[in-house]
Amino acid sequence: MDQGEARRTFGDVLAMYDLRSVDGRQVIDVAAELLAAGIDGPAVVDLASMPVTPLTSPFEVDARVASAREELGMPPLSLEALASRAAQGQLRRWQQGLLTDRGIASWAHEAISHDGPQALQELVVMDDMLDELPYIDATPDSIHADIGAIAATCLDFSDPWAGG
Repeated sequence: MDQGEARRTFGDVLAMYDLRSVDGRQVIDVAAELLAAGIDGPAVVDLASMPVTPLTSPFEVDARVASAREELGMPPLSLEALASRAAQGQLRRWQQGLLTDRGIASWAHEAISHDGPQALQELVVMDDMLDELPYIDATPDSIHADIGAIAATCLDFSDPWAGG
C-alpha cells in the first residue's frame, strides 16, 4: 500500500471513528498500515503501538488519535463533511464487496439518518427501499444499481483530508 492509499484508508476509518461507528482497535490497526507505508511520525507511531485491552481507556485512545490526526493534518470535520467522508469510506468497502447492499444501506440509515446531509439522503433511503421491496416497483438488482450510481456521485465529493 502506498502512502496515498494508506492515508485514504486511515481517513476512511478515522471518519467512522469520529461517528462512533468503529472503536479504537480499528483506528489503531490502520495507524499500523500508515507505518508500513512509511508514514512514521511520532504521534502515528504512538497510536499504532498502543496496546488495546479491556482496560484500555477510550479517553487515552481519543488523545492519541487527536495527536495523530494533528500530525497528519486531518482536523475534525463538521458533521456534514464527516458524514460525507464516512460514506465515501463505506461506499469503497461496498465496491470491494466487503459490505452488502443491506449492509451499506443499514449503516447509512443508522449513522447518517434522515436528519443527515441532504447529499446523502438517497443512500439513507436505500434502507427503507430494501425494507419495502415486496411492496414497491424495485428489485434487488435495481437497488444494487441505484447504490452504484450513488457511490459514483459520493466518491466524486472532494476529500477534506486529501493532501493533508
